[in-house]
Amino acid sequence: MRRTIGLLVALAVVLTGITTVTAAPLRSAQIGDRAGSLTVGLAEFHADDFNCGAFQVAESGWVRPGDPKDEDHAIFMGGYVDGTLRVVTAYDASDPSLVVETYLIGKDGLVHELIGPDDHVCEPASRALKY
Repeated sequence: MRRTIGLLVALAVVLTGITTVTAAPLRSAQIGDRAGSLTVGLAEFHADDFNCGAFQVAESGWVRPGDPKDEDHAIFMGGYVDGTLRVVTAYDASDPSLVVETYLIGKDGLVHELIGPDDHVCEPASRALKY
């Protein structure tokens, strides 16, 4: 009986450790959700502009209100093509250097595809243009 309890306690400690190490965004979305639901209430800043061959991407970032408006503190980064948000990359809420998920956004402002961690902007933006 003691051995069983000891194993259960050990398993609980291991599972707790696994869940605390897992990267998680501040918010997440599913296909069909409005992209704006990811960034509502956050402070937006302009980050950079990229020439992606046939199109330009204006990159923005979002931080919690009061955090410095720079890429090191951004919990979401997004790419606008022709003024329309087409890509949103989510970073870990506790460690903004870790990419968690990338969302491809259609012209309708809805999430159309989840592509996993990808912090590049041109390739995901070109894929999002089909939506």
